[in-house]
Amino acid sequence: MTVGDDQRHWSRFAREWIDWARSPDHDAFWAYRSAFAEFVGAGSGELLDIGCGEGRVARTLGSGAAALLRAVGQFRSSEKAS
Repeated sequence: MTVGDDQRHWSRFAREWIDWARSPDHDAFWAYRSAFAEFVGAGSGELLDIGCGEGRVARTLGSGAAALLRAVGQFRSSEKAS
């Protein structure tokens, strides 16, 4: 499988995966997310959530992360346009 094949595959299934990942109670994250957010705290400054997923950890941790995710989303959208 080439990088292009991989990208095409995930592009076809991205929406389904995001919907599944955002469905409450499908994995352990939903059981510990409140405790995780409390442990990490509000913080100050920006957050970069680097990892696998659709951004639920960053969204759980607050509005600074949401702004960063919007910026990343805009960058990715501009990549697709070119």
